[in-house]
Amino acid sequence: MALCEYLIPVADGAIVLMSSAETFSAKGKIQYSVEDYGLKVEVSTNTFPVPAAVVSHLIGNGQTLYLYSFEPDLYVSEFVATVTLDRDSLLKMLGVWEARQAS
Repeated sequence: MALCEYLIPVADGAIVLMSSAETFSAKGKIQYSVEDYGLKVEVSTNTFPVPAAVVSHLIGNGQTLYLYSFEPDLYVSEFVATVTLDRDSLLKMLGVWEARQAS
């Protein structure tokens, strides 16, 4: 399982830096769940925590996650894959998160 180390908003989505990226598989259904901090996005056996502010950014600017390997010893990260999230699912999940925060 690849672990999300950093999530960096960019113009058309977000860059995700992952440790153990060599085990990442982009195959499989994307699943979303609401957490206290925002959303948990699962692709295959990989989990990406996405804070609510970043969810709003993704909804407004593009839903592509650019996945890169993260090795602290290396200066340049290696590209792994892209994952495109469903905007409607993000909107629905953000609405659920906001309703939970309001109650």
